[in-house]
Amino acid sequence: MKVEFPEFVERLEEKGLIYTRIAGDEDDPSSTIGRGWKSTFLTDDKAVAEER
Repeated sequence: MKVEFPEFVERLEEKGLIYTRIAGDEDDPSSTIGRGWKSTFLTDDKAVAEER
């Protein structure tokens, strides 16, 4: 996005915009997110997932 819209991204960063995604432990096909944090980050260790 920075490549295509650098000025827009800069304005968002100046305002401190942060997106947060909350995922469960396990995959849930009925959810719009679908994947849990374990399969998203390929780890069972929450500390490792948070670093990634």
